[in-house]
Amino acid sequence: MKKFIFIFLLSFSSVLGYSQILIEDFEAAPLTADASGVWTNTSGDWLVKDNRTNTGENWKNVVNPFTKYGGTKAAFVNRENSGAGVLAEEWLITPQRNILANSQLRFFTRQTLVGDLGTKYQVRASSAADPADLTQYTLVIEYTESELSSLTADQLDYEEKVINLAFTGQRYLAFVKVFTQPTAAAGGDRWLIDDAKIVERCIDPVAPLGTPVIGATTTRLEWTSTNTQFQVQYGPAGFTLDVPAPNVVISPVFTNNSTPRRR
Repeated sequence: MKKFIFIFLLSFSSVLGYSQILIEDFEAAPLTADASGVWTNTSGDWLVKDNRTNTGENWKNVVNPFTKYGGTKAAFVNRENSGAGVLAEEWLITPQRNILANSQLRFFTRQTLVGDLGTKYQVRASSAADPADLTQYTLVIEYTESELSSLTADQLDYEEKVINLAFTGQRYLAFVKVFTQPTAAAGGDRWLIDDAKIVERCIDPVAPLGTPVIGATTTRLEWTSTNTQFQVQYGPAGFTLDVPAPNVVISPVFTNNSTPRRR
């Protein structure tokens, strides 16, 4: 008899009032924003702006011939010829949301060209009343082209970015593509974003997850945590959290008084 050992990636998380603050897949949006820059999506009215004339290439949801992460559409901004020495910023601004403690911004993203051509990819935040006042935004994080996609050598695969937000309260978040064109020829790279969400993140256990007893078809999990609600997810290595798929198991949320139990 042959013995087969399957190695699975296990995700364990504690749950503290888990809530979804914003979910957007860009499937229901029109092709482009209206003349004022309003881009109506399922999650509300997003705002599309740039730092110059608002007449050049900017965010839309037709990405052919580039792939989408899920569904048939994604948010996409193309390259453009802005002129030698011109700093071009293309802004995609979320609806205002109340950011809770332990919130995360999560999104899948990719670029379209091999190598680092000098584009910067930023997330910014503003607590101002007017989302169109671009001067009120502060930098949350910035990625170079090499940092945005790092799963494969050609940098052309979707990668999930997970950003822990260090603030609370009413905020607009903005995805900003930044590029200063060095010559008269168009340069830089494009940017695709899909399945963007702001969620209340799960808190990690205090101690490493232990598996003291492993059987042929079962195992016992042990952990230490001050929290009282938990969830276990497992599947083949590389599976996406919270997404049902073949061979992926997502347990119901359980408490320290139910089975399975924490220690």
